[in-house]
Amino acid sequence: MHHVIGSTAFDPSSVGAGHHEASQRLLPTPEADQIQPRRIWVCDSIAVMAEGLRSLVSTTDDLRVETHFSSLVDVSAMLRLAPAPDVLMLDRGVGMRPLLDWLDGWKSSSNYDLRVGIVIWGVGIDAEEALRFFRSGARGILLKTADAGSVITCLRTVAEGQAWVEVGGVREPVVRRRSDLTSREFQVLQLVERGYRNQEIADELGIQVGTVKLHVMRIFDKTGIRQRSRLVLERMTRDVTG
Repeated sequence: MHHVIGSTAFDPSSVGAGHHEASQRLLPTPEADQIQPRRIWVCDSIAVMAEGLRSLVSTTDDLRVETHFSSLVDVSAMLRLAPAPDVLMLDRGVGMRPLLDWLDGWKSSSNYDLRVGIVIWGVGIDAEEALRFFRSGARGILLKTADAGSVITCLRTVAEGQAWVEVGGVREPVVRRRSDLTSREFQVLQLVERGYRNQEIADELGIQVGTVKLHVMRIFDKTGIRQRSRLVLERMTRDVTG
């Protein structure tokens, strides 16, 4: 479970002296002189976003924005020439299909490095999109409206090999009341999380489709999650984190 630090949205244009001072109070790191900073690459066509992120990250001792790219082509070229970063941030604004194609190409390339934590960040990313990005190898989903503390926590979390998800204003959608589920509802939940459709769940458990739908409605009510895609995403983040 990730903790929210602060409540002010991250606005690159607002990174100034006061913001810098506040960020320093928010983001202390122990034994700074012994820490090798985690290397971060940023791909964003809007330079001010990358510079705002660089300014924010500069308030920490354990993270460093090493370079900024304006296109995926430039990222690919640098990955062939230099050691891969710990975290690679890719702008959702590039487009869904170009990002998915790039992720597929990166995974099949000779210089692919599983240790690189891919973070997709954008103004708006819903659960369906986040799920597709995770299935394509992303480790983090971050909104550009996130507060400063959450941005830093996301980068640290992903750099450590963990998952971070923030979609539609909700950080890491976790089933909040799993203990309230009946044994049958829990069975249905596990199959939903694995991507099973209602008919497939019915066949697996030997029950009617209408009964499955009723169980799913009760799962939504008890967990507070109203989308199957969020349930699947929650399972995937647990798998990455665990």
